[in-house]
Order: sequence, then C-alpha cells, then structure tokens
Amino acid sequence: HKYKTEIKNHKLKREIIATQVVNSLVNRMGSTFVASRSAKTGKPAMEVIKAYLTIVEAYGLKEIWQRIESLDGKVPAEVQLRALHDIFLTTKRAVTWLLRFGGERLNISKATEFYAPGVRALKKSLVDYLPASTREVLKKSESAFVTPGMPQDVAADIAQMGLMSSASDIVHIAKRTQGNMGQVAMAYFTVGEHLGLDWVRQQLLSIRPLNSWQARVIGGLMDDFYMHQATLTSIVVAGKGKKSAASRAGVIAWLEARAETIGKLRLVIDELRSIPKVELDMLVLIGQRLGQMARAAE
Repeated sequence: HKYKTEIKNHKLKREIIATQVVNSLVNRMGSTFVASRSAKTGKPAMEVIKAYLTIVEAYGLKEIWQRIESLDGKVPAEVQLRALHDIFLTTKRAVTWLLRFGGERLNISKATEFYAPGVRALKKSLVDYLPASTREVLKKSESAFVTPGMPQDVAADIAQMGLMSSASDIVHIAKRTQGNMGQVAMAYFTVGEHLGLDWVRQQLLSIRPLNSWQARVIGGLMDDFYMHQATLTSIVVAGKGKKSAASRAGVIAWLEARAETIGKLRLVIDELRSIPKVELDMLVLIGQRLGQMARAAE
C-alpha cells in the first residue's frame, strides 16, 4: 500500500485498516458474502474475513485484479466482468474450503505462509499436471479471453482460475502425506478427468436454482464432488496406492482396479451425457455413487 507508513503511524489506524478490508471484501465478493459463508460453515464473521484475507494473499489475487482493471477501455467491459466473475467463484470456494479445513481461529500470517508457496508452485507448472483433454479445455477458455483483446498472460491466468480453485486441496494433501506436489496435482486432475467429474460439475453449474433450498443443495453437492475427488487422491498418493501416484497410467490403473464401483458410477455418467437436459436429482445420484466409491476405497 502506498500509504503504508502513514497508516501505520496514524492514531486511527485500526479504523482505517478495518474500513479498507470491508471495502475490499464487499467490492470483490458482495455485501452478503460474509453472512452466506458464515451460514454455510457455521464460522463467525471475523473468521470469514480472515479466511478471505488469507486467500487474497496466498493466491496473489490483488495483482490479478489490478491487471484486469488496467484493461479498462482496451477490452470489452463484459470480458472484464467475466474474468472477475471467474475469480469470484474461485475465491468463494477457496474461502469456504479454508473455513472448513483450515482449523479454528485462523492465523492469517501462518495460513498464508502454509499455502502461498504451494499455490504459486502449482500455478507456475499447472499445465504440466493436466490430462490432455483438460489441457484442450484450458486452451479454449484462454482463447475466449484472448480473442476479444485480453493480453495472453492475463488470459492464461484467468483461464486457470477454475482449476486453481482446487489448489488448497492439493497443497493440503501434499503437506499431509509429505508427497511430491507435482505427483499429487497429477493424481488429483487424473482422478477428476477419468471419473468425468469436470463434466459433472459443469452440468451442476448450468442448473439455475428455483429457490434457496435448491441453491443450498447445489452448493453442497459441488462441495461433495470436490471433497470426494480429494479423498480419492489422498488414498492414491498415500498408503497402498502410493506407488500408483508416480504416473498418470498408474493412477488410472489404481482406479480401474476398483472396476465394480467405478463401473456403476461411469455407467450413470455416460447415461447422463446422452440426455439433453441434466436435472438436479440426477446429479444427486452421482454424488451418492461417488461417496460410496470414496468410502469403499478408504
């Protein structure tokens, strides 16, 4: 902050800092964000604010926001808004994840120190860890931002946002299992691609809730899909599945060894792919099957 010294020495520094934090949070995430995250996780408002500040620092969001806003008048406004919305979705999931799994009484400095190096490392080499099909989707997403005039480097960062929403899971698994970050990331994205979870999540995002209860079901189901993917990844990179995590083929072989449960899940997903419109109750069934598979693998 360019007025860091002045603020630090000001007698109302606490009030000034609080005002800046609240302004940033409301401008970036909306006026209901704190209340909605508190209701979803049961954590008090102060913990939500601390989680938000941690994610902003760990994910380097300030720089990305500034780069997008510097394009005012250079790219269509709707392109900027779409980019900001992608960041919003990633931030929302990352904050929710941290509130659930980051422990009690979050310490911003310690949490940032724990997650930031891993998030930066993942972002730098993300493409190397992705299956070919996911790389193609990423390339198309990047092109959709480059075509209207967004610089290549900014477009690349925005295109990765959806995938980076899983960074906290990947960093946490690598730290907990003392595993190689690259192998954990490769295993995580291979599990998602092989089971068709990326496609399933896209179908879930396309459903417009008819009421607040449906919105809660959609949000909870999305959390479940990510959680089960993380659970399966943890099992692959630790314990009996550890040797399988050394290669993409090994991860797939580990999954295919559970043919009975995987077969049932993929059968339902393949059936859904042939249906013109996927309904919410169909995806609830996918969530149940995925949960059964994750529990059976433990």
